[in-house]
Amino acid sequence: MAGSLNKVTLIGRLGQDPEIREVGMSKVANFSVATDESYTDKSGNKVEKTEWHKIVMWNKPAETAERYLKKGSLVYIEGKLETRSWENDSGEKRYSTEIKSFSFQMLENRNEQRNETDVFNNYGAEKNNLTDNLNRPPTTQNENSSNDEKQMESSENKSSDDDLPF
Repeated sequence: MAGSLNKVTLIGRLGQDPEIREVGMSKVANFSVATDESYTDKSGNKVEKTEWHKIVMWNKPAETAERYLKKGSLVYIEGKLETRSWENDSGEKRYSTEIKSFSFQMLENRNEQRNETDVFNNYGAEKNNLTDNLNRPPTTQNENSSNDEKQMESSENKSSDDDLPF
């Protein structure tokens, strides 16, 4: 069918730590994510509803999930819906609809939770700064001293009450 799309986007919290298994040469992570909503019904009562979603990740995303995601983590998940079927021990056909995730992003506020996620995020920022510096053309000593003089002049023009470096 031309023009079809199977895409799921969720923001929610993990219900448990990811369960990691090895399947052949691959890793697979399984966990659930809760999304919630609230609304007021016709009677004026506030109704809160929580939906649980089964998430499956393979290979590199599974390894990253194993390392950084924990129960309660707030995550943004992208993936697609997949339904699989199997027969149980009594021969009944069973179905499960899951979200096969190909991408996720951690959404934790650094002030709320300081953990190894910060180390991972800081590493990425440092790596980008190093890459930016490598891509810049080299400067001469005269250019560096000229820039230093400009910075000193601009800082002298600021009021003495301002102790911020920018």
